[in-house]
Amino acid sequence: MLESHAGRAPSIKRRSLTPVPLGHRNAKVKYLLLPGLDGTGKLFEPFLASAPANSSCEVVSYPIDRQMSYAEHAKSVCTNLIPGEPFVIVAESFSGPVAVLVASAQPPNLVGLVLCNTFVYRAAWRGFSYLPWAWLFRFPVTTLTTGIHLTGFRKASRFVSSIRAANANVSPNVRAHRLRAALNVDVRERFGSLETPVMYLRGLHDRLVFSSCVRHVKDARPSTIIVHVPGPHLLFQVEPERSWQEVSAFVSNKC
Repeated sequence: MLESHAGRAPSIKRRSLTPVPLGHRNAKVKYLLLPGLDGTGKLFEPFLASAPANSSCEVVSYPIDRQMSYAEHAKSVCTNLIPGEPFVIVAESFSGPVAVLVASAQPPNLVGLVLCNTFVYRAAWRGFSYLPWAWLFRFPVTTLTTGIHLTGFRKASRFVSSIRAANANVSPNVRAHRLRAALNVDVRERFGSLETPVMYLRGLHDRLVFSSCVRHVKDARPSTIIVHVPGPHLLFQVEPERSWQEVSAFVSNKC
């Protein structure tokens, strides 16, 4: 039975299987993509369109009408793991702690973890939890807020409609619950115990996840590879080719 505390890892039935290294340049690479706050995975479309020929991607989506803890999100991800096939988890923003909890359960075929513009400890000041997020999320995102927080102003008009579409069917209460979970989460201990190779992609112009979050990542697990990429919070969407270059290099060299 999975416990709801954010720091508990989901239970995974282990198999006596040694993962096959993915470092060979011709090896087929399986990626499990974990989405941001909307939870739909729809915003991965530009990233998927730029995926290398030797990759296979599976996008995880979360329920649009259920308020779930981080541990419950991790359990839902575990049902998507592919036994017998080596894979890499790629998690952005909200899903960073989900990925950490999944990885800490040591699924036998996990060979790498890529985190992008995310956190392992409180995404921002805890006091933000008390804002009326469910009410605020009832309003569609604007081009201005998209430019400031998510894409940068030059790309805002291109992505605002897709962001609205991704959020359209997700309950504002669910998004508010996820945001509060992000503002209170702490998976540093679990993260520090990971044996899986980890890379953290940091958008240099990210105005949503603060630089202190990167310090928490490095402090909790000093061996984490930190890669800085010119780009905003939605790095996989705005800079998909450059993001894939870094991901592919990490997998080739470390996994």
